[in-house]
Amino acid sequence: MKYVKTIICVAIAGALIVGYYYYLSTRNATETSEEKGEELTEVEDLLTTDLENDYPPTPREVIKLYNRILQAYYNEELTDSQVEQLASFQWNMFDEKLKEANPWDTFLGSVKSDITLNHEMERAIIDVSVSDSSDIIYKVVDGQECAIVTTSYFVEEGNSFEKSYQDYALLQDDDKNWRIVAFELSDSSANRNDDE
Repeated sequence: MKYVKTIICVAIAGALIVGYYYYLSTRNATETSEEKGEELTEVEDLLTTDLENDYPPTPREVIKLYNRILQAYYNEELTDSQVEQLASFQWNMFDEKLKEANPWDTFLGSVKSDITLNHEMERAIIDVSVSDSSDIIYKVVDGQECAIVTTSYFVEEGNSFEKSYQDYALLQDDDKNWRIVAFELSDSSANRNDDE
């Protein structure tokens, strides 16, 4: 009986040592960049986006996130996996009508083609400016509240620079989340003040 108790005590001690070693090794392996005091890169930060539980609350915030992804396409070297994940975030900010007009496979193919073309033409987005909350235009369209958000883009291509404006139309879905339903280059780009 004495030998059985000794064997059990040794087995428990061994299990505790192995368990403690496992705890220490997994704790160090799972230490996040923040715990190490390192800041996430812009792409890493974007890839942590959780649209399901933390959807942008306003039309302006939706467009700001959408444009952060656009800037990553233009300005970063991305893997295919990163492109697909970022494109899925954009596509999930679309209203159902826009999704129907741009099925997932078509949209992803277009994103990849644009990225390739922009890199070949040495295009980079230098600055993006989203209209202030007070400048957003709200309308009711077919019984749904619609918001129009204007964005200006300052783009470098080789040695030249260009500024353009794009209007985004957003509708609220059944959960009151703002989704992009349409976007187009603003016809009034030429008439805008460059200080905006």
